[in-house]
Amino acid sequence: MRAFRDQPIRRKLLLIIMVTSSVVLLLAGIAIIAYDSEIYRTSVRDDLDALARIVADNTTAALTFESPQDAQETLASLRARPSLVQACIYSVDSRVFARYARPGGPSQCPPVEPDSEIVTAGSLLLFRPIVLGDTRLGTLYFQYDLAPVLAARLRLYSGIVGGITLGALLVALVLSSRLRRLISDPIVGLAERARAVSQTKDYGIRAEKQTQDEVGSLVDAFNEMLANIQSRDSELRQARDELEIRVQERTAELRQSEERFRAVAETANDAIISANREGNIIHWNAGAERAFGYSAAEAVGQPLTLIMPERFHVAHRQGFGRYLTTREAHIVGKTVELTGLRKDGTEFPLDLSLASWKIEEGIFFTAVIRDITDRRQAEEALKRQTAELARSNADLEQFAYVASHDLQEPLRMVTSFMQLLERRYRGKLDAEADEFIGFAVDGATRMKQLISDLLTYSRVSTSPEEPAPSDCETVLLNVLTNLGLTLQESGAVVTHDPLPTVEANYSQMVQLMQNLVTNAIKFRSSQPPQIHISVLRVRTEWVFSVSDNGIGISLEHRERIFVIFQRLHDRMSYPGTGIGLAICKKIVERHGGRIWVESKPGQGSTFFFTLPAEPPEPGKEGNLAYSHDRTTTTTNPTAAH
Repeated sequence: MRAFRDQPIRRKLLLIIMVTSSVVLLLAGIAIIAYDSEIYRTSVRDDLDALARIVADNTTAALTFESPQDAQETLASLRARPSLVQACIYSVDSRVFARYARPGGPSQCPPVEPDSEIVTAGSLLLFRPIVLGDTRLGTLYFQYDLAPVLAARLRLYSGIVGGITLGALLVALVLSSRLRRLISDPIVGLAERARAVSQTKDYGIRAEKQTQDEVGSLVDAFNEMLANIQSRDSELRQARDELEIRVQERTAELRQSEERFRAVAETANDAIISANREGNIIHWNAGAERAFGYSAAEAVGQPLTLIMPERFHVAHRQGFGRYLTTREAHIVGKTVELTGLRKDGTEFPLDLSLASWKIEEGIFFTAVIRDITDRRQAEEALKRQTAELARSNADLEQFAYVASHDLQEPLRMVTSFMQLLERRYRGKLDAEADEFIGFAVDGATRMKQLISDLLTYSRVSTSPEEPAPSDCETVLLNVLTNLGLTLQESGAVVTHDPLPTVEANYSQMVQLMQNLVTNAIKFRSSQPPQIHISVLRVRTEWVFSVSDNGIGISLEHRERIFVIFQRLHDRMSYPGTGIGLAICKKIVERHGGRIWVESKPGQGSTFFFTLPAEPPEPGKEGNLAYSHDRTTTTTNPTAAH
């Protein structure tokens, strides 16, 4: 098969056509021979059937009168048919009644068979009934020799096959010659053009189109391909020329860039050091000279361990070898803090940014090193200041607590005696004295309230109660119970969404929520207060909101209201010390959250505060409304009681 594939196309066409023509003509000859043989056998059978009817008709009398002699004479007339080998007449009881055999033929008749035709090798065996009217008298048997006729026909068929084969060869030669001119020659010409293009690289060569068939289409496609290649080659040549120009320009730019890099590296304040894969220094800038004290001549060619304390040498070699083997980077591509060693033996803290780069010569490393001694000293100073500030804050909180607690008793005594003076001497002195006593009583009362509020404010940071799971539903119920009378008197309606359980100080959560609800009731408008509490899950935070329909707050006062003892209104309009929102801010910040307000004058206010939440479940990140798909509940003053 491989040898056939390697033959030229014209020879393969000749072989294919010859084989195809021979097979087609041979099959046609076989069909003709088979048809002729069937016709011949049919004619022989018909002839024997006619002869059998004649013999059977002539032997009915002999069988009827049991005259074998007459039957024998009838069979003797069959000598005129040399191809009839044997004829037998059987009685109705299958006994041989008469027999004829050609000289040299069989010696006896075969057993009688049912009426049938049997074709054996070269013979036709025929059994036919002998009847008279509807009565069967016996059976007639003929054995006919087909061999001579078959031999003659075989010679005829051989001649036919030979003629067919010769005709097939002639047809194949004619067709192959024609196909060679139509197919092979154009393809060979196309191959020669392709070989010429391959050898000369001349894409202007074109193949000659000789036909309009598929081969012609192939020639057109070949010529079109050459045209495209010629056009593309021209473009590539132009692109190559342009690329060479760009390479030259890029080379010049790289040279300039290298010069600029060297200038930057040499003038940089930071140390810039490069090393090869053996860990030896190959570049050392002026910043490195200033940082470590070695000149470039002293450092280049030395191992990197030159600039690090000896206790780090083993770890450096292990990490360096691990990176070269596995590319497992612990500090490559990162900025880390390490310790450097100067030429004079002193150590100093440094920031190291290490990068690796690869060229044909191998892997190299570049480090940018910055002396952070000043930063470390600043950090230490900041730590000391922070610790000092923490101690100062703790002392201030302790002082505020102690001062507010210790001032309670003398202030209570002043207030009591001033109230006693007011009761005993009201109307006994002049009106101005009564007014002065009233001022003193009012001042003492306000001072007592301020000190009480200050004590409350200081206790936020000193509360011994640790954060624990706190159900905000229970917190709100506690608040509404505490404010039951206030809610009923003001006609306030408090609604809320389902509230979560948070990790918080329960009593401070009650204080926080109660201050916000009280604030909404206090600064109400002419309409009954409408207060709504909701919550939203935003990633790792709960965002609570307390909305009201009160008087609102101007933009410039939104930060001021959270400062301790800051008031926006006089005491006659809205009583209080101005510490409630400051306490709220301190509670929220103590729990790691933040608090703010959004409001417009006359359009109510919404106070927001956040509390930490557990990490969200997988697939539930982002903004999630905690109250989604849950029923909003409403609490009114009656329900609060």
